[in-house]
Amino acid sequence: MPTALYEKITAAFQRGLETERLVLRPLAPVDSANAAHFFEANGRAYRQYLQWHEGEPYTEDYMRETVLPYIIQLGRERESFTLFIFRKDAEGDNPIIGEIDINEPKVADARQISFFIQPAERRKGYAFEAYTAVLEACRQHGLFGAVFAEIEPDNIASMRLVEKAGLAARGVADATATGYEGQKLLKYEAALEKITFSIRQPAWRACLPRRPDFA
Repeated sequence: MPTALYEKITAAFQRGLETERLVLRPLAPVDSANAAHFFEANGRAYRQYLQWHEGEPYTEDYMRETVLPYIIQLGRERESFTLFIFRKDAEGDNPIIGEIDINEPKVADARQISFFIQPAERRKGYAFEAYTAVLEACRQHGLFGAVFAEIEPDNIASMRLVEKAGLAARGVADATATGYEGQKLLKYEAALEKITFSIRQPAWRACLPRRPDFA
């Protein structure tokens, strides 16, 4: 049964977030075609979803009837929450370019927030824009006290991103945390109240959702 914190996280993010260039929200049935294209192009990054996948083509029906319900089920079981990253475009197609996850709890009052941007959309600042939006939302809603990241030692770009967001290196992660190839991961961590330097600038404030419940 979902905990009170999981219900609070769901309530905070179910309606999504909007930044200057991105929309971050859970998948909906209307996204089936968009999601099918994204999953087909980025299969290697989705081992958690593909472990049961038997080679079925990613059709709209398959996404709507099988994958989307599985993502919801997986989130409830693990007490994690996934926001997909939609890039705004002039045509209104808003393609999915990545995802950001509030991962399952490992320690009290702290959550790992992980992210993925598809290769063609990297080096454009999208990951930082999405990551800091979620950090700020977590802080404003008082969801938990600290955030951490566990990063493969050769993933320099992600290290630089979390450092820019205010997280500090904490050495090697615990032995249960390993990368795709079984290597040890490096841990970064910060209290949410101490990483507001990068998300309280006037330019960033203009990107926050303009909703009464987000004041």
